[in-house]
Amino acid sequence: MILITYAISRWIETDAGKILIHKIDIEISETIYAEGKLYRPLAAQSLNQRPAIILVSGLQNDKENLSSMAIELARRGFVALSIDNFGQGSTPERSIVPGESIVDRSYALLFSQPFVDKKRIGIIGFSVGTIDILLSTEWQNFSSILLLTPHEDLVQEKISFFSNPRIHVIRPFFNEFAEFRKSGPTEEQDKQNLVNWIQTDAFQFFMLIHPGTIAEVLDQINVDLQIPDDAPLWFNSHRQTAWIREICQFLGLILWLFIILPISELLVRNPKDHTAITNQDRSFIANNRFSFVWIIFSLSMYIAAIIIAFYVNQNSDFFYKYSSVNCNIIWMSSMVIFLGVPILTQQRKKERKTVIQFDFGKILRSSIVSFSLLILVYGFMLLFSRIFLVDLHFVFPLFRPIDKRWIPFLIVFLISSSFFRLHSRQFLEGHTRKYSLARYLFTGIGCQIFFLVIEYIPAVFFQISGWEWLFALLGGSHNLSIGLQNFNGSGWGLGSLMALFNVGVLALLLILQERLFWQRSDNLSSSLICGGLYSWLLVSGTTLL
Repeated sequence: MILITYAISRWIETDAGKILIHKIDIEISETIYAEGKLYRPLAAQSLNQRPAIILVSGLQNDKENLSSMAIELARRGFVALSIDNFGQGSTPERSIVPGESIVDRSYALLFSQPFVDKKRIGIIGFSVGTIDILLSTEWQNFSSILLLTPHEDLVQEKISFFSNPRIHVIRPFFNEFAEFRKSGPTEEQDKQNLVNWIQTDAFQFFMLIHPGTIAEVLDQINVDLQIPDDAPLWFNSHRQTAWIREICQFLGLILWLFIILPISELLVRNPKDHTAITNQDRSFIANNRFSFVWIIFSLSMYIAAIIIAFYVNQNSDFFYKYSSVNCNIIWMSSMVIFLGVPILTQQRKKERKTVIQFDFGKILRSSIVSFSLLILVYGFMLLFSRIFLVDLHFVFPLFRPIDKRWIPFLIVFLISSSFFRLHSRQFLEGHTRKYSLARYLFTGIGCQIFFLVIEYIPAVFFQISGWEWLFALLGGSHNLSIGLQNFNGSGWGLGSLMALFNVGVLALLLILQERLFWQRSDNLSSSLICGGLYSWLLVSGTTLL
């Protein structure tokens, strides 16, 4: 079934063989390269030059983030180049080559290609990626510029010196980083600078796969960079197939997770004897009220992690690459301490022998099972990524080769595995199966759910950020309210995307751990497996999500 989903995904991506796809290196310096993915229609030849589009993704995403737009552009005869910006994929951090622009280098690369029409090169940027476009030296040479959810203050500053009428700004229905604030230019400035401001009904988080948003992009590109008379007559921006590829990628992800279950049974068969797990093995704080305490404390640490990661790293390149990873590390570390200290203290107090006695044979077996499964899944991903050029993603990139990020991976793996182990020890062991899953899930992701409710519900009904609405309701001072508004555009936006990631992915992994635990009665291996998958997603893919 996984092979079938990948085959369909590849068939759609290449438009049944009509599009050539290459992973190419973009030279930044003599020894440093960025990675790009080139979508070239077979009809694009030196004697039949075609318009070209550069696609720049946002914070902590990579070239796969804009793959749906790239596929739809290539299907309609455009050459599309999706790039890994600084700090994305295998591209190094910005501090290594200060002053260089991958946007400028990508423009020069396309300009040198014989199958590209040099007079019709456009660019599409998303979120933070629009800043790189506006700050590049070549940005006024583009025949079409589309900015999706840009930094609007920077747009106003740059367009005041630019008279190119082919600038389009596409706004989402809801932008986590702007919170419904209309900070765009006035109508008089719009007419003077001939900027096309477009409002969509898509949320910022789903803009890049939303058919309506993609249709808007295709229509504007077709107007600005229309292919000559030999263009296909079937150009229809609403006839899209990329969404089917997204569904196939999602099914592939789900199948990957669930294929682990039977494999774990084949590697090591442990007796499913749960009689040894009795109520006496529960921690002294395992009661109904502790779930509520966990959520409240977890929410407090969650907010603290956002503030710490934002203010400590806001001027660092490390922040732009690992910002949400830092938030998750801080939050999970606090949860490990919150559970680990009382559990170990109680064990030392009641049963001192359990502190110093270990079943090394069981630990070794569990470790072998866990790492065998992780290596199998990672090797399977490398096979499809390196040989068949098929990358697993859904909405945002997920599983990617870790490349040079093994140290961050090991750090997150140690913390996340401890989190899964202690969380299972507290809320799963000693409970009957028929009611443990709901409580297990809610305590694991409850703080993120509360965070999202506070963030989004007031925004939908009152057109204002939930945190600002709550602060105004409590009668906060004007100065603090202004400070919260400024922080909300960046810090809370980071927190909401982090929560969206955790609610989905962490819930799936908690379900997987619960299934593995009741299948094999082995808490350690299930914790290592889920900790490894979570760390892989967090470090190699993206938490924004």
